[in-house]
Amino acid sequence: MTREMRADLDPKPRPRLRKWGLGIPIALLALEVFYVVAANVALRSQFVADLINRKPEKMLIQWSSATTYFPGVVHIEGFLHVRIRQ
Repeated sequence: MTREMRADLDPKPRPRLRKWGLGIPIALLALEVFYVVAANVALRSQFVADLINRKPEKMLIQWSSATTYFPGVVHIEGFLHVRIRQ
């Protein structure tokens, strides 16, 4: 076997592959942490309520508490008021 062939069969991962293999899960975890913090801050502040209730004469939604841990899934407690007029 030539030296090039032995290098191709080397079972040790290359540093670049090892770096990507560790970097991608860390980046995904950081993205999830950022999402959870930012989304929960937005839900607990008046920002989301103001965004939803732009025209309260047509639609008004109020709640006491809302949290999210996964994108697209929001747990809402205590609907105080829901009003939709056409």
